[in-house]
Amino acid sequence: MTVPSDTIVIGRILGVFGIKGECKVEVFSDSPERFLKLKTVWATLDRTKKSGSLEALTIESVRIHKGRALVKFPGIDTPEQLEPLLRLDLHIPKSDRQPLAEGEYYIADLLGMDVRLPDGTIIGAVHNVIETGANHIYEVVDPAGKVALIPVISDVVKHIDLGARVIDITPLPGLLD
Repeated sequence: MTVPSDTIVIGRILGVFGIKGECKVEVFSDSPERFLKLKTVWATLDRTKKSGSLEALTIESVRIHKGRALVKFPGIDTPEQLEPLLRLDLHIPKSDRQPLAEGEYYIADLLGMDVRLPDGTIIGAVHNVIETGANHIYEVVDPAGKVALIPVISDVVKHIDLGARVIDITPLPGLLD
């Protein structure tokens, strides 16, 4: 199986579940059910190799429990056999991501994008996306390390151009003070 060149992390193996070799996976998306469709994930199995050395892990079965994916890999039938996999990030090729509706974006695609004011001034780059109950917030950091928190609301975020890697905003009064 060919190692994908461009991947995205979709979860992390947190620990053992039960005694039959299942593992608990923290899912890094809004939908743990995405794991139900997967046949293969990728991980760095040899921790002595550089982080880009991914190897395929075939998925035997998946079930969802309390917002987490419970994953079973073939040939792993005891908690002890899972030990080498604990705390590994699970990857899929970016090309296998679920399609999004118009106006929706993957957080990983937003990270590093420049944030631009109406006059063309770049105020920094998206360093983090904070998820709140009402809306997301872009944590934007300028080259000097100053942080601005930009609410992702239509009054502020005017346009996102993934190709140009820029987000146009019109800040509310006092937002950048």
